[in-house]
Amino acid sequence: MAEIQSHLLAARLLHRLTNWPFAGSDTLRWAVWANMMAGEYQETLLLHETLKEKYTLESSDHDNLGVILCRLDRNEEGMAAFDQALILDPNNIGALCNRGYLRILLEMPGKALQDLNKAVSLAPER
Repeated sequence: MAEIQSHLLAARLLHRLTNWPFAGSDTLRWAVWANMMAGEYQETLLLHETLKEKYTLESSDHDNLGVILCRLDRNEEGMAAFDQALILDPNNIGALCNRGYLRILLEMPGKALQDLNKAVSLAPER
């Protein structure tokens, strides 16, 4: 509970900072992450849209979007976001794990196993 409260406090502070003239893509990315960790998925989605409007999205941004969408029970859109993350970086371990987990939930065990095996082969120490 304390960890969520810390993330929520960070999310609120970072959200305020995103409106400052010196705020860049990193500030928005941290705000997205903090809101996501605090479970504020609707707010996170709005911040992600702002990030998309202002900057070129990176693989990790698409991976985060996939997590957000899945938390909002928008699994098909989440899958598309994970796919986009992996187009940009086929070795994005987070996106591979997240897509693999979603594929398990969607009863696609063969494809899930492919994603998860690739993730393990890329980082066996994890």
